[in-house]
Amino acid sequence: MNAINTMTETDFNQHKSNDAFLREIANAHGVQGWGNDLKALTFYTVGTDHRITPEQRNIARKMCEDKKQALIDSMKPGELVFVGMGMQIQDAKPGEVDNHRIRTRFKNSKGELCFVEFGSRRDYQTIRCDHALLNYDRENETRIQLERIGNNIEPLHPYTFESVRALVNRHFGCKYESVKVDQHFLVTDDFICTCEKKGQQAERG
Repeated sequence: MNAINTMTETDFNQHKSNDAFLREIANAHGVQGWGNDLKALTFYTVGTDHRITPEQRNIARKMCEDKKQALIDSMKPGELVFVGMGMQIQDAKPGEVDNHRIRTRFKNSKGELCFVEFGSRRDYQTIRCDHALLNYDRENETRIQLERIGNNIEPLHPYTFESVRALVNRHFGCKYESVKVDQHFLVTDDFICTCEKKGQQAERG
């Protein structure tokens, strides 16, 4: 059983710059027999779980919302932003995707709404595609051949940001220039990326 400390103001101030810690405080849950107190699963971020109050959770939730809004406000056309859905890859090298499963919604050069989900294959070095949808959420929604990555139609590619960018641009008809992954604050319904710089901005979901 993981050790549990009672969260003090000093503890919170010491670790609040750690985004993973802050997210776990915001997601704290009730425990039978604890009355009004909550348990935050912070063992893997700071070495111990914490017993916190609803007030502390509310503070963390407000900070997370502020960080989320700052991320959305900073998004630029031509930037493809993914949400980290799996475990973070701690030993990822520069240029390698640092989460085992990522997804996003975005618009291609024609303005069509698209959805894609990538992940690492069992070798943890090459990319797989679980979902690739054009005209997302419409009657004429179609799956594209990117979902068949690794066969004769689309060869294996390294699990890197450049591979993600190139595959999306080629298969969806886009002109994205960069890729990044948010590990802690965004969900896919929060935003829609746009690839054309002229007169466009990233949209809220």
